[in-house]
Amino acid sequence: MPLKDVSKIGVVMYGLLGDVLMRTPVLRELRVLYPEGAIVALVDPIGKEALRLTNLIDDLIVLDRNKRVLTLYFWHKVIHLLKVRHAQFDLLIDLYSGQSSRQLVKLSGARYQIFSEFGKVRTNFAYPLEGKADLFSFENPHHLGNASLRVFSAITAAAINCCTRPALDIDRLLTRLMKRNEKLGTSRGCFFLVSLGAGDPKKIPDIVTVARVCELVFKTKGYTPRVIKNPGNEILQETLVDELQKRAVPVQPLELLGLEDIACEMLASRFLITPDSGLFHLAIGLGVRVLSFFTYTNPELVRPNAKNCLILFEPDFGSAHATTMLPFGKGTPAPEKVLEATTVFLSSIEE
Repeated sequence: MPLKDVSKIGVVMYGLLGDVLMRTPVLRELRVLYPEGAIVALVDPIGKEALRLTNLIDDLIVLDRNKRVLTLYFWHKVIHLLKVRHAQFDLLIDLYSGQSSRQLVKLSGARYQIFSEFGKVRTNFAYPLEGKADLFSFENPHHLGNASLRVFSAITAAAINCCTRPALDIDRLLTRLMKRNEKLGTSRGCFFLVSLGAGDPKKIPDIVTVARVCELVFKTKGYTPRVIKNPGNEILQETLVDELQKRAVPVQPLELLGLEDIACEMLASRFLITPDSGLFHLAIGLGVRVLSFFTYTNPELVRPNAKNCLILFEPDFGSAHATTMLPFGKGTPAPEKVLEATTVFLSSIEE
């Protein structure tokens, strides 16, 4: 039986796109345990857009954590706390694991409070620990999403679905894609998508190597690249487009798109090329094939329960993350290795 007397549930899910998507399996399992309960997500603005891709929540409370104007940032947090207290949650779960989110949950007035932390779960109530290890059977023991799913050790004694693949409303997105195709008179195209990321510069792959991969795909399969424009890193799209044009590869640069439109582009494409980014997690959740560059982050931290991706990674065994002890990457693997792996990846794609 799940935790009793729970009808309104809040889930703190601050963070970037990939962080939010990795936590959606928690929403999936909460919906199973509390089919009649109201589930409210506490998110940043990007989280609001990300959770529109699911059908797992009933409401959102959005916090603008932009610190450019400290006075506004302070008042945003005060108003956010008042909204959380007004919501009167029976159960509030902190998946963000930050100092400010822990304080928010403690001040929320929620009867049951659960805090997800690396390697452990804390609560404001007592619960039995015996036999709880049987709840979890993680395919990848290193996945960052495991910590979020472990909160169910405080909620239920029944085994849960431990799949860490993002839980998205694919049927609705396919319907949206079909309507768009009918309106435009188009069908699934012979193209693939390319994104160079929009976050940490250490995660951005070598653009010339990416261009060589696109050239190989075009010459081997005849598929043409569409390059996604990432907000704040528009120069990356321009640079890759210039490099592809030098190689006489037909290319289409896309305008800035919302996540739903990007999801539809992914579903219509043959596959996606991307570094470690939020779009990697989006593609995994959609079941879209992915060829992914992991230049810095160890892919074991996010390797999904999915067979639709090939990850390019060269470990630096002279380095290790202080917590996970997994090695970091050396950067973009050698072009010869990348092109060889791409050839194998392309051979698995049906016409």
